[in-house]
Amino acid sequence: MTYSNKDLALYHFGACPYCRKVRDKLAELKLHIELRDIKKHSHFRQELLSKGGKATVPCLRIKQDKGYQWLYESNDIIKFIRAC
Repeated sequence: MTYSNKDLALYHFGACPYCRKVRDKLAELKLHIELRDIKKHSHFRQELLSKGGKATVPCLRIKQDKGYQWLYESNDIIKFIRAC
C-alpha cells in the first residue's frame, strides 16, 4: 500500500533520543509529516494513550482504510518510512 505524507503523524517529544533518530531520518529523506509533540500538547499524549494503547514515543500513526495503525519503536518506524 502507498501512503502519502497526510496519512502519517509522528507522536514524539524533543528530548527523546529515539524520537530524534526518527526525526533525523525524516529530514534526511525529505519527508514532511505532521509532528505531534506530546509534551507541548497534552491532547496529543491523551490521544496516543487512548487510541494507540500506550504513551510511548516515538509512535507513527498510519491512516488506513479501516482506521489507524500505531507503529512503535524507532527502528520499525524508520524501516516503514524508508519503504514509503
